[in-house]
Amino acid sequence: SVVQAFLAVKRRTSISFEQKVRLKPIVPVSDLAGENAKDLWFQEDEYSRIRDKSWMIIDKEVEARERGLKGTKYCTRGLERMIDPTAAN
Repeated sequence: SVVQAFLAVKRRTSISFEQKVRLKPIVPVSDLAGENAKDLWFQEDEYSRIRDKSWMIIDKEVEARERGLKGTKYCTRGLERMIDPTAAN
């Protein structure tokens, strides 16, 4: 069962830290875009394309399940609630 498989997994009981410290500089947002700071964020047309593509994937997955097909070539991560509203959170 899933519970037995979960309990059988060996968990680490300790942590360790790397001795060598590495720093990576981070460029401030203001330096990245200057006056065009909005270019760093999604625009409305990009949100629309993301939404349309998500609905296309949901439709294809629901259709595949209705035809009894299991697997899909699309990544449905994050769309589970839309594909199967009865799925647990």
